[in-house]
Amino acid sequence: MTFYKRNSETLKIQDFDTVLFDMDGTLLDLHFDNEFWLKNLVNDYAFAKGIRVCDAKTKLQKKMKAKEGTLDWYSTDYWSRELQLDVVNLKKKLCHLITERPGTIRFLEYLRKKKKYLFIVTNAHPDVINLKLEHVSIAKYIDQIISSHTLDYPKESINFWRRLFQNHLLCKQKTLFMDDSISILRTAKLFGIKNIVHINSPDSQKPPKITNEFISINTFDELQLTT
Repeated sequence: MTFYKRNSETLKIQDFDTVLFDMDGTLLDLHFDNEFWLKNLVNDYAFAKGIRVCDAKTKLQKKMKAKEGTLDWYSTDYWSRELQLDVVNLKKKLCHLITERPGTIRFLEYLRKKKKYLFIVTNAHPDVINLKLEHVSIAKYIDQIISSHTLDYPKESINFWRRLFQNHLLCKQKTLFMDDSISILRTAKLFGIKNIVHINSPDSQKPPKITNEFISINTFDELQLTT
């Protein structure tokens, strides 16, 4: 049974028995995160420090650039200490923006019917995972939720994948991984995961960024969901 087909790219339902989902930008709309980190946090930091918004933006960009690709970059504990702000509570002000991406629930229901084993593998801090799961209904479809903070490496590191597959006895050849980050998908491919799909429209308010490097889809509705 063909699961996905475009030009020479074909993915079949029998090609995998486990699906690893990124959370933010794959299952959930990345608009929430972008609004928080790029706008709201800048304003809150400017107010707390008594500085201009443009200066706050410059300072935050410099701090974040220094931590890009590390666990600290994704850690609410780290940023709360570094900025002397309660990041999780500040995120709650935008909780109305936490939502599933189009077709997410329908796709998860389809995979459950096909008896696939479903993981969320995310760089999000456990505090953020808990916050988001209060506002969406994806958890009941998922077998395991793995935060990179529990494995001591971000998904950008091949060590994350080694630990994940060792801990859960997963098979690279029978796993499908879906993420919106090209750099993370490249690491997963380097590790040896056979089936990889890129989500090219993680933020509903921004245009898609399509790649020819991987199977690239806008929404799960592009996949052929046959029962």
